[in-house]
Amino acid sequence: MIKTLSNGVSGMRAQQFKMDIIGNNIANVQTVGYKRSKANFSEVVRQAIGDQGIPAADNPRPAEGSGVQVISVHRVLNQGDLLETNRPLDLSIDGVGYFKVISSDDREYYTRMVPSISIMKEKSLQVVVIA
Repeated sequence: MIKTLSNGVSGMRAQQFKMDIIGNNIANVQTVGYKRSKANFSEVVRQAIGDQGIPAADNPRPAEGSGVQVISVHRVLNQGDLLETNRPLDLSIDGVGYFKVISSDDREYYTRMVPSISIMKEKSLQVVVIA
């Protein structure tokens, strides 16, 4: 009985984690360049009923699970909608690719976040990446 309750609790915790991710995705739906997240779940080790210790892989007897767990959270990198802004220096990526940006300490980074580009008074480009 206690094991059954424990299995139910693990399922509820996993579902709550999934709902937290969905809530975060909804909260960021209007954020430019945001990529939604998705949780992946797995069943926790199964054990044949009545056995103790490590279950055998070739054991055909009925088995009970020990609940579920979140095994990973990954970003979904599907192409989003492209929006026309009527600003000549706005950029977007249509398809696969990243912007290469160089930080003030000369380190290279790759991002899909849309940089804000403007022309400074001395006719040079200034790129500002909003983190």
